[in-house]
Amino acid sequence: MSARTAKQLISLVVPLYNESDVIQRFFACVTPLLEAIDSIRFESVFVNDGSGDGR
Repeated sequence: MSARTAKQLISLVVPLYNESDVIQRFFACVTPLLEAIDSIRFESVFVNDGSGDGR
């Protein structure tokens, strides 16, 4: 791909605080939505924000 036709990279940054019970469900819901956008590439960055839930 040339620079003009290169897909834009979208970084989805998700801060997490005691969210271990919903991370997988969130990722499973948001990934298909982003995959459906043909004009982008994406990455998901999950940031543990000092959780006390052990994960």
